[in-house]
Amino acid sequence: MNLLRERNPNAKLYFYQWDSFNIYKDEREISKHFDRVFSFQLCDCKDGVKYLPNPHFSEVKELEVKLKNGIYYIGIFTIQRYRTLNSIAKTCKERNIEFKWELYSNNFLIKFIFGKNIINRKVSAEKIVTLYKDFGVVLDLGQSNQSGVTQRFFESLSLGCSVISFSPDVSKFQNMSNMVLTYKSFRKGKWFDDQKAETEKLKEFISKYHIDNWINEIFKKD
Repeated sequence: MNLLRERNPNAKLYFYQWDSFNIYKDEREISKHFDRVFSFQLCDCKDGVKYLPNPHFSEVKELEVKLKNGIYYIGIFTIQRYRTLNSIAKTCKERNIEFKWELYSNNFLIKFIFGKNIINRKVSAEKIVTLYKDFGVVLDLGQSNQSGVTQRFFESLSLGCSVISFSPDVSKFQNMSNMVLTYKSFRKGKWFDDQKAETEKLKEFISKYHIDNWINEIFKKD
């Protein structure tokens, strides 16, 4: 990096971290060589690091806010996710909320051991979109060692679906309380506000983090 600086003294260098600094600890030191540094999760935003969630690629033309008929989740199998989802299923049953969840694994032994919620065939993107819209609420459960908002969060909103997110960073979007709920709040018995989301404001919010505007944010002048 020092050599790059020496040979290009007028260059502006930008660094975006879409994984946790806790996972790649050396990158915190590397980032000091850059003019502007961004991270996708709030807990990493210190010492000059600016917050910017990961971009999404969903084009929003017509947006219809979906009815909240139930909660849906699909993801890759891990034992921790399996246990978490089983716990959520019990909570939903107690609250009379429909909850459908599926974990993918190509290991047939895992399906044999853990049962019906394990699937061995991948679900098409089209089918997932249909399920999102049918249920109206999507569970956003990211990796246990990361706390940033995932792409699923914005993709779900772009479909008019509400989101229950494990990411503490969604608290930054308090004005979206009729569409966004933290898992912590859900566990305490809360549900979404009854007030219907304003379509244009929702589209504006989603557009802010689209890849085109995301790039503009990276390179905009201070």
